Parts: sequence; C-alpha cells; structure tokens
Amino acid sequence: MANERSTTVATPRAAATVLIVRDTRAGLEVFLVQRHRRSGFLPNAWVFPGGAVEDTDRRRAADAELRGGEALAAFGLPREDALAYGLAAVRETHEESGIAIGLDDLRAWSWWVTPEAEPRRFDTRFMLAVARDAGGRHDEVETVASQWIAPGAAVAAGQSAVPLAPPTWWTLRELATYGTMSAALAAVRPAARAIRPVMSFHEDGMRLVLPGHPAHPDPAVPGFPDRITWERDRWVAWRGGERLSDPSDPR
Repeated sequence: MANERSTTVATPRAAATVLIVRDTRAGLEVFLVQRHRRSGFLPNAWVFPGGAVEDTDRRRAADAELRGGEALAAFGLPREDALAYGLAAVRETHEESGIAIGLDDLRAWSWWVTPEAEPRRFDTRFMLAVARDAGGRHDEVETVASQWIAPGAAVAAGQSAVPLAPPTWWTLRELATYGTMSAALAAVRPAARAIRPVMSFHEDGMRLVLPGHPAHPDPAVPGFPDRITWERDRWVAWRGGERLSDPSDPR
C-alpha cells in the first residue's frame, strides 16, 4: 500500500577501520579524522581512518603469494577474507591520513555491525596499529579535520565538541584504560564475535541494545556493555543495572 513504509533492511557492506596509536610523554594518543558534514554516513563525526572493502582488496587477498597479516586470524575468518579486510585497512588508512601501515602492523580489536534501522550499514572490523611515524593528515574530501588526541580526552570533550558514533566512543573508552602502545597491544583479544546494536527511540532519547541484554538475541560479549544510552551530551554505557560510565566520567 502507498502508506506502508518499506521494511527492507540494507545489507551491511564490509569495511575496515584502524585505531592508529602512538606513545607520547603525556601518554597514549590515537589518530582521528572528522567526516565531512555532508557525508552520507556519520556526517561531522570524528572517526578512526578506514573505509569499505573494495573488489581490488579481495583480488589481492586471493593471491597465493601474498604474505603477512597472520594476526588477523583473530577475527575467525578464512585467511583470504581476513586479508581483504586488512588490505582495505592499509589502503584506506593511507588514503585518508597519509599514515603508512602494513598487514603485519594490524591486530584484530573488535567487530561492529551497523543497526538494521540505518539506511546505510557496514560490517566493520576494528583493528589496532602502532604508528610508524608521527605524521597524519585529513584528505580534504571525505574528511575535513584530523588530530592526535588522548582517548580519554576525546571522550571527556563531549559530543558537542567531539561528536562520536557509539562504537568509536566505546573503543576510545577502552583505549583510555591503557597508558602505552605496548599495554594496548597486550590487551588484544579474539574478535570473532559481532557486536550488532539494536536501535530504538524513547522519550528520554536513543538507546542501543547490545548482545547480553534481555532484548537482544545474542549472548553477551565479554568486556562489552549490554546497552548504550544518550544523556546530557554524552553516551552512557550499561551492563545489567550497572552504569559503566556517566556524563561526568571521561573514561
């Protein structure tokens, strides 16, 4: 009928994003770029460099002579698929930030899938990489600003100053608990479980239900919250009835 809304759910596109970190005298920093305000996905948001897996990445990944990327086995994917994500991560990081990394620099960190309610969806592997240099820039096309920043400072700034999508916000909270690159690398764990948020809206704002919540079909993922809510210019993470963060908590 003409008044019916389409119930078609967009198929998520494979994508890779990279947490590029470095050590400074003040502690760990991570590189972020800000998306253009007219972007079709996450406009104006600060994100980790990355992008979609292209056919060229898949063709290169199928080359039996290709070496490297063994650590990406932690995603639980066939080697060729894992390498395609890794190659996309290497390519997109250089295109967006000018920072050069290689397959062997990448470590699997987490796996997020855009909620079904979104018209554009991505099946994104998050990876950690140590910066080979202290450079970095934005491309002036898809991204309009860039910065090295302490993860905790990015979270503490609040959404008005540093707008973040929930997966980026939660990942920065994770990174904020590690003071050095070596500590972050030591925290790497298997990332073969998908985090598939279910989005809903209520009188008090938006809510993302995550695995482990009674309203979510998937079992809990160790170390992750079971829901994220919006409160006073900040995201707030919960596990059960426990508030893992609050609007005044930068961690």
